Amino acid sequence: MTRARINARRRTLLGAVPALAWLASGCDFSAPASLRLGFNPWPGYELFMLAEQLGYYRQLGLDVQLVEFTSLGDSRRAFERQQIDVAAGTAVELLTAAHTLKQPVQAFFLTNISVGADYLIAQPQFATAADLKGQRVAVEPGSLNLLLLDLALQDAARSGTALKLQDLELVPMAQNSMPSAFVRREVEAVVVYPPVADELLRLVPERARILFDSGKTPDFILDLLYASRASLEQRAGELARLVQGFEMARRYTQAHPDDAHARMAARTGRKRDDFERDMQGLKLVPLVEQSELLRPGGTVERVLRASLQALRHAGMRLELAAPDLVTPAIVNAASAP
Repeated sequence: MTRARINARRRTLLGAVPALAWLASGCDFSAPASLRLGFNPWPGYELFMLAEQLGYYRQLGLDVQLVEFTSLGDSRRAFERQQIDVAAGTAVELLTAAHTLKQPVQAFFLTNISVGADYLIAQPQFATAADLKGQRVAVEPGSLNLLLLDLALQDAARSGTALKLQDLELVPMAQNSMPSAFVRREVEAVVVYPPVADELLRLVPERARILFDSGKTPDFILDLLYASRASLEQRAGELARLVQGFEMARRYTQAHPDDAHARMAARTGRKRDDFERDMQGLKLVPLVEQSELLRPGGTVERVLRASLQALRHAGMRLELAAPDLVTPAIVNAASAP
């Protein structure tokens, strides 16, 4: 996907949502009528748009605004400014938002597990992540990119070469700027995810060498919905219906994969084959399985705490206002008969 198309999609969606004015003005909407969900281009998040397109949220009586941003960081910053109520993101965005706001922020739903859709891609002369010592690596600041890169270096260390993030020259860069920077050899490597990863691999397939992907760290790269504890308490019913709509879209995708993938690919302006390949790198978790994953001490909390340690090891000074990072309350309510 070209940068122009990504920006065009953002303008189209925000233009259709009354949220545009408050995004620009920062006006105080302390009691919004609609539940506002922010997300960035990512195959796993498209199911929210599919649920809207199929009329599931209307059936559930949920008034929701789906606001698309160009990056994980943009969505997180909108959440920190209270311009959205809920954000889709990874452990990094949740932890960063909790640190910035100095108030409890919790994960309450797992949209997907990345099992191969996030990549460290390098120029062809580099065979492993260990070869990147002293080289320029493009990363999206304050995002999952840092965590994936740290995991890649840990993986390389098992072969005998121990590197830290500080051993690389990290180049802050927006995702949609990475393909052109890579093509022009302004960086030696990039940390990318779909749809940007697809664009890069399509532009220079002979030069783009995948050194590491999230399939090598199963159950560690999670995509979540997170919200403030206040929103989780005050808008629990709406959040449960948000989750129910996603689950309905997941079931539709499972039952009618050709139509679901065609719809989601068309909305994002992508080829269906590309979109289907990206979806193969994700594991969509049924609602019935989520309560166990989101319980205190469960998989999601363990990943969040491991991510916190990895980010601190990488030099990010993150402090949390409260120790509880997850809650199963919303998925339990959404699962209730």
